[in-house]
Amino acid sequence: MITPQHIHARVVAEPFVPFQLKMMDGRSIEIRDPEMVKIGKTFLMVFYYDSDGGDVADHSEFLSLSGIVSLAPFERLFEETCLGIG
Repeated sequence: MITPQHIHARVVAEPFVPFQLKMMDGRSIEIRDPEMVKIGKTFLMVFYYDSDGGDVADHSEFLSLSGIVSLAPFERLFEETCLGIG
């Protein structure tokens, strides 16, 4: 089971490494920036931003931690973001 501590460790890691959440319903959610998430005891709130790079979220989504099957680094995103590849 994914705990708030698992997600917190990923969010505060330096350097931040983008990661992917695999959900019980089959969805994959890419966390590209630590500002995208706020962590609760039993839920995760994900903020989605427009591609224009603005600071105002376009929309948000509550995810139950019990619905997260796995979480793993998303190396391709990390390479594109940090190394300018892509």
